[in-house]
Amino acid sequence: MADSKEGIDDQELAQKTKATRLDRCLKLTVPLSFFAGAMVMNGRPLLVLRCADDLGGGADGRAVARAGLAQAAALGSLAELLISPWLGRFSDSNGRKPSALLFAAMPTLTRILATVTRSPKARLRVLYLDLFLLRAVGQMQLEGTIQTMISDVLPSNAQPKARSQLGALKFLGVLLGSDVGGRIAAKYGPGAPYAIGSAVSCLCVAFFAACLPETHRQRPLKPIALHTEAVTSSLQGTSGSREGALWTLLHDPKAFFLMTALALQEASLLPQINEVSSAFLREQLGFGPLGIGRFVAGFGMANFLGGLFAGRLVESVGADRHVSLSHLALMLAFLAWGTARGSLGIAAVLPPLALSAGKDIVLQGRFLARSSELGLGRGEATGAAKVLSASVRIATPVILAKLYTLATTGNRAGRSRLPPGT
Repeated sequence: MADSKEGIDDQELAQKTKATRLDRCLKLTVPLSFFAGAMVMNGRPLLVLRCADDLGGGADGRAVARAGLAQAAALGSLAELLISPWLGRFSDSNGRKPSALLFAAMPTLTRILATVTRSPKARLRVLYLDLFLLRAVGQMQLEGTIQTMISDVLPSNAQPKARSQLGALKFLGVLLGSDVGGRIAAKYGPGAPYAIGSAVSCLCVAFFAACLPETHRQRPLKPIALHTEAVTSSLQGTSGSREGALWTLLHDPKAFFLMTALALQEASLLPQINEVSSAFLREQLGFGPLGIGRFVAGFGMANFLGGLFAGRLVESVGADRHVSLSHLALMLAFLAWGTARGSLGIAAVLPPLALSAGKDIVLQGRFLARSSELGLGRGEATGAAKVLSASVRIATPVILAKLYTLATTGNRAGRSRLPPGT
């Protein structure tokens, strides 16, 4: 009995050490990764337009270049939809660290290529490839792997706080990257943010390779017990279902609703609504580039501050109430956004937006726990859920663009059918 108790204590100590290493690594690399991504996101469209101008296409060439960028994004999301289940099984079979390194390294390589390529035609193709790989095996896949690693080493009662802290750091990176990238692009041109973003991406890959612990094992250690409550169910699970993971999740009511809720949240993320929201601010409210930049900065700051306190809010009001409260706040934020008539109306978007930050931190943990109860590996379940998420990412820009067109140009009869903020 004494030997058995000592073995359990050693396992818990090893798991705590692994959780501490993961926490330190992610708190350093997550903001850096999203800082680089925000810088590149700001520089990519401008660099595409510069390539189009260098090729001498004029206004038509710029329009074709923009369309190519949109097609690359759509095809990247489609590729993500198709390969996510395989990537999830790869994570369960080969470990989380190789998956994280893959998702961090692939976009880094194309960013370097876009920086060093000088031919406008070749650079344009590399920029399309960069956006394609970013959607297919880049930032979104990396974020899913990080969420899975948190579930690997922490019990369910500790996960919301960890997820909210990382969410806040993510938006801090986006906030700083957008601001710094915009200033650098204005002073040195659109190629400069790409070059700096590439260097920071390389730094992230190096940190991942050196510091990121492997959190997945076929025979996992016992999750850390931070409180006196015993962990009643295993959070790991094994991939033993004869049906596909997506089929299993879709036919379990609890898993289906959790997965659907997480997928539908994709439609509220800034990258999915950025084109239409920028057009709305510019054309309907008269915002210039500086005003739009300030709103994006405010958007990032609201999510950063909200993410800092989301974990404490879960502890204060309870997990169930927090899920309801955060989603109601998100609805209020978008209602304020769509009915805004000036700067004050746009400013009213930010408080409920901050309250909605961390809307997924409880759902993520419950979804992964439920998938384990169904006998699925966490990586496999995350990959299957990406199928729905990618579908929403593909559909959202198309639907919003159509709604905005109906609101601004009207139907075939020449009359507008929808309010501009629809």
